[in-house]
Amino acid sequence: MKKILYLTICFIFLWHNLKSAEKPELVFVEGGNLKLGNKTFVISSFEITKYEVTNNDYAVFLNASKIGKDGIFNNRLIINTTSPDLQIEYKNNRWTGMEGRENRPMVMVNYFGASEYCKWAGGKLPDLAEWTWAAMG
Repeated sequence: MKKILYLTICFIFLWHNLKSAEKPELVFVEGGNLKLGNKTFVISSFEITKYEVTNNDYAVFLNASKIGKDGIFNNRLIINTTSPDLQIEYKNNRWTGMEGRENRPMVMVNYFGASEYCKWAGGKLPDLAEWTWAAMG
């Protein structure tokens, strides 16, 4: 279940080479030391997007990557196309956000789909320590 909802809880790191026309707003996160359980992680400073990836954002990626209605990319399923909770649709050979849901956070994406989106956008998914550090503010 965790893998299916990655883009609703994870932001992406961006390193200034997005392939979309509009760059998302970034927030600078000062690095530091994070203690999780009995481990301490040294976190380098980074930038992270302020908002979640929207349905329209993800549809741009799907169309640019020529991902068909089956939701398969590089022989892997990256979105749950059969879920009634999916808020994008495949019509006329292209993906779009459902009317009224275009700017809502993308859901029903697994880890592979989130990771491929981030690579396409020029970033990466944060690891647990990075995500926790960013979420702590």
